[in-house]
Amino acid sequence: MSIAELKSQAAQLSAAEKMELAAYLRELADPEQVARRARVDELMAEMDAGKKFSPADFERIDRGLTAKNL
Repeated sequence: MSIAELKSQAAQLSAAEKMELAAYLRELADPEQVARRARVDELMAEMDAGKKFSPADFERIDRGLTAKNL
């Protein structure tokens, strides 16, 4: 989707929807969220490559990310 298409669609949103979109975009740009998503992407790639994770592994990883404020 091009920038022009995004702008066209955003122009059709209500004021409340535009505020919701702006909050979502700010969250996406948050460095902590970017770092967390990057780590989750790495873990997903490991799973795609065949690595197995237990529920305990996921809980440990989540606690670690949370402890780092990610």
